[in-house]
Amino acid sequence: MATIEVKGKIGRIFWENKGLEVIETFTTKAGKEINAYYSVWLTSPTTTLSVGDEVKVKGLVSHEISEWESEGQTKRKVKVDINNPVVTTSEPSFAPTHGDTPF
Repeated sequence: MATIEVKGKIGRIFWENKGLEVIETFTTKAGKEINAYYSVWLTSPTTTLSVGDEVKVKGLVSHEISEWESEGQTKRKVKVDINNPVVTTSEPSFAPTHGDTPF
């Protein structure tokens, strides 16, 4: 299975403190700010992490495509999960770097 490493802020903690939403923010070459959202599934409840903490997460990646209709248009979203994660707190001054992405 493939691994992934992301850096971002915790947006919310859910599912009895075993799930984290990590939001990674970056700017494209065109100057547009993009947020990428990841669901991180912990093996035990967190007692040390809080909403707003900057973290680095490394783990096994899986994804699922969701599709729905809204105002007559088909919408799609890819849900990205990180399983068996190693979560560490980050320095507050990090800046993720990415090239242009197709989404």
